[in-house]
Amino acid sequence: MQRSRRQRDTHYEVHGFRKNHWTLLEVLETRDEAAELAERSYRTGAYQAVRVLRERFDPGEGAYDSLEILLLGRKRKPSKHDSDMPAVFCKTATDLYTPEARRAITRLLAPLLDGLELTTVEILYSIDNYKRVEAAGTRLLQAVQQAAVAQVRETGEPVAERIRQIQSVISSALGALRRAEESGRPRIGEGRFVDLVARMKSLGGKEFLLSMALADDLRGHEGTRAKLGRLLSLMRFDHPAWALEVLDLFLSEQLQHRRLIQEILPAQALIDRLELIAALARGDLDGRDVPDEAQMLARFLKSRLLPKCRDVLIEHIVYELNTKRRFTGEGLVGEFAALGRLMSALGEPVISVLGESSLREMIEDRCARLLNPQSLGDFLALAPTPAEKLTRLLDLERQTIGDANRRVLAKYMIPLVTMSSNEAFWTRPAAANVRGRLQLLARLQRRVLASDLAPGYKSRIGGALDDMCLKIIRSNGVFERLAGADMSPSRRAESLLAMMAEGCFTEGQARAAAEAEAVRHMADPAFLEQLSRAENREERDAAIARLRRLLTEAGVAAPGSL
Repeated sequence: MQRSRRQRDTHYEVHGFRKNHWTLLEVLETRDEAAELAERSYRTGAYQAVRVLRERFDPGEGAYDSLEILLLGRKRKPSKHDSDMPAVFCKTATDLYTPEARRAITRLLAPLLDGLELTTVEILYSIDNYKRVEAAGTRLLQAVQQAAVAQVRETGEPVAERIRQIQSVISSALGALRRAEESGRPRIGEGRFVDLVARMKSLGGKEFLLSMALADDLRGHEGTRAKLGRLLSLMRFDHPAWALEVLDLFLSEQLQHRRLIQEILPAQALIDRLELIAALARGDLDGRDVPDEAQMLARFLKSRLLPKCRDVLIEHIVYELNTKRRFTGEGLVGEFAALGRLMSALGEPVISVLGESSLREMIEDRCARLLNPQSLGDFLALAPTPAEKLTRLLDLERQTIGDANRRVLAKYMIPLVTMSSNEAFWTRPAAANVRGRLQLLARLQRRVLASDLAPGYKSRIGGALDDMCLKIIRSNGVFERLAGADMSPSRRAESLLAMMAEGCFTEGQARAAAEAEAVRHMADPAFLEQLSRAENREERDAAIARLRRLLTEAGVAAPGSL
């Protein structure tokens, strides 16, 4: 199929960033191909960041205009002289209505829009709303200047010239709005919205005209929540796709207001609100105590009629994942547990938008930011002994997401069980507490071996705990004292098996030594001799049954004689 002239004049460049500069990786004809290559390249780990630029030829200028449409990963840390404003180039009034331009306008005018309780689309489709922004001081002029500065860093042209071009584009957009007003554009008025949509079916530029009608209608509703309610009252499952797209755009821009999200999804803790946002994005608020607006939104989201709204809700979650605000007031373990709750709450509709790898990467990054030396130091300072510190780290590991983050925890665990300064605590318990210390070592080792730490770390930490368990056994003569006690071989075997069943021995050398000692006592000729001296068959059978039960609980195979 022959490509259109517009398609021929547009291509997509994939760039990789490392060692402080961008490198062109590939030039492709379609956006999808470029995005796929960018994701593959970023996943290799060879680049700190990968971006896709849309290059569109401007015949009037005789040059290509660049627009960054995808960025994966992190670029270099900007210097204090850099502008953080997005360099979005708008050469015509139509360019102002692109998603990239709307995002740039929203960012540039954010404080003003919040104060006026307006959205970017309300300004773009209403002269009266534009005049409100224009009359609200110098913020609009400052926004134009900031956009111009960001753009000339790439073009090299004078700032004043770029400002003039931006203002010319704005004037052109206002002219289009005036012409539509003068031609008698449709109005929502008192009639049924569904009838208005039906009448507009055959109109040229119906999406633009309906957007103007909605922006005008919302001027009669004060506050973002009232506007949200009004837009929801106009929604129907059977609207034509083009009308649903327009409503979706207006609804999604209202949902960008964080105060509105707090109103329709009330919650005490931030994690509770994030779970509600995730549930709303999935369209699943059944049984939740939330206002009617949220329930109405959920029904349309569940039917996948509002993709832009879903994307904005996801952006709220992504924003919070990248801030320093704590999700709970419950310390590191609570924070990590909250991240796990959020991961579970997001579900397939959300993950399908973000991509499972990107979502997991964001959550892992948040975990990593929390696992800094200061926070871990404060976390461990609350535990006075090596055993309590190791217990707290294992509690944290259970909630930790990401192998790299678990490695950080493992490196804090290793010194607790290997440093000579801690050996006395582990291996020299009070005489009356030998059994308790053996059980503590075995209990901690079980948790280490059941954790999601890498096998090498499990082996090293678990092995160190086993070494200390064996030292206690030897230094306290645990087996020797039992062998010298005034009791029969069967009682000695039962005592050892009971200790094994009670978790007194770590896996490895300690347990192997205990099992060998128990088997040695059971191999003593006097062992069976005592069983055979039972007063009657019932007593003998009961003794054998008790011994078999102990063997099972201790995890030791019964000797053939039993």
